[in-house]
Amino acid sequence: MKLWLVRHARVLVEPGVCYGAMNVAADQAATIDAATVLAAQLPLGLSVVCSPLQRCTQLAGTLLE
Repeated sequence: MKLWLVRHARVLVEPGVCYGAMNVAADQAATIDAATVLAAQLPLGLSVVCSPLQRCTQLAGTLLE
């Protein structure tokens, strides 16, 4: 079994802010770019599991579109 670990796109907070467990959004254009690159590299039919935080569900949702 292969495990793919992917980080969300940059978040919409001021530089230097520690956002940790805060539920902040990621930059939408960067999320779309990341999902496009990932879709070309990940195998078809891959199961996706992500954190319930907004920045993570944004990437997962965009990747699965």
